[in-house]
Amino acid sequence: PGRVYSLTSSGWTQSNATTFNLLATGLLGVATSTGSGAGLLVEGVVYLNADPGGGLGDVIYLDTTAGALTNDVSGFTTGDIVRVVGYKVGTNKVYFSPSKDWIEIS
Repeated sequence: PGRVYSLTSSGWTQSNATTFNLLATGLLGVATSTGSGAGLLVEGVVYLNADPGGGLGDVIYLDTTAGALTNDVSGFTTGDIVRVVGYKVGTNKVYFSPSKDWIEIS
């Protein structure tokens, strides 16, 4: 539970921000169980399996690590996708509301 997935033509797959494709720019959901297709939250407050860092109220982004979120995009490089997915509301707890907008680093 607590991993981030994206809907692709192959079904729900762990998302990441490393390439311009549906894994970074498509419909996102957070797993509420260990199965990727069972119990995905597409908006709302969710507990994550790993804390994304930062403090309360910080903006949270899709990470380059598969299935993860982060508060720090300073290490992103050319071709990575910067996409806001919510706000930190507690330790391992995020208000998940992915933006439909994103930026590709060039």
